[in-house]
Amino acid sequence: MSELNSDLIEAHKAAVGVLKNSHSPYSHLKVGAALKVKGQEELVLGTNVENASFGATICAERAAILQAISRYGNPGFEYMVIVSDSPSGMIPPCGMCLQVMQEFVDENFPIHLGTQNKLVKTVLFSEMVPIRFLKEMLPRP
Repeated sequence: MSELNSDLIEAHKAAVGVLKNSHSPYSHLKVGAALKVKGQEELVLGTNVENASFGATICAERAAILQAISRYGNPGFEYMVIVSDSPSGMIPPCGMCLQVMQEFVDENFPIHLGTQNKLVKTVLFSEMVPIRFLKEMLPRP
């Protein structure tokens, strides 16, 4: 990655810091996310919270988005940093997280992926999901 600005460095530190709160007794994979909300100084953090019924698990990305909407409504989001303790390196958002993002971010939304030690790659939302299920596709009553 090119030179990181101080905001991204702080977001990375925050995402790494929230890993300690992960409840991941099944996958043993800790994930942290830091979401920058437009017009807000404070980052909204999320971590994965697993459940024995895997369908009830909440990923770090969705935890951050849902918390941001609960706190601020939907003013828009600037970027997200996602880190994990995976020994294989960075991990992307899962399909469920990408579908939730679809509802709230635009195609140029940057997703910064990294490890506990550094940010590795930045991708735009449109690169992650080039063909998306949109709310406009739902039938209207």
